[in-house]
Amino acid sequence: MQEVLSIRIPKLLKEKIRKYKDVDWKRYVIEAIENKIKQLEAEKNLKRDRRNKDIESSKIPAWKIMREDRDASHRFKHLCKCLKTNSMKNAENTQTNRHLI
Repeated sequence: MQEVLSIRIPKLLKEKIRKYKDVDWKRYVIEAIENKIKQLEAEKNLKRDRRNKDIESSKIPAWKIMREDRDASHRFKHLCKCLKTNSMKNAENTQTNRHLI
């Protein structure tokens, strides 16, 4: 199935096209559009491939990164727990000291 594509072109260009009746302008325009689309798709694929190459080029295995992330998370939670415990002890000591005064 085909669709209609209408474009406006300069009058001088239209006059020059009329001079060359032996050229299949419809076929020429279709091929030009197809070639441009191929070029754009190739550029898009190249950009995608470059992004994927950057991702794949990691020398550290994914399991190691995940383990380090998990371990860091556990260390952070432990630190928060220790800080909370120390802060509660400090609060108790402060209350005890006030009680003595």
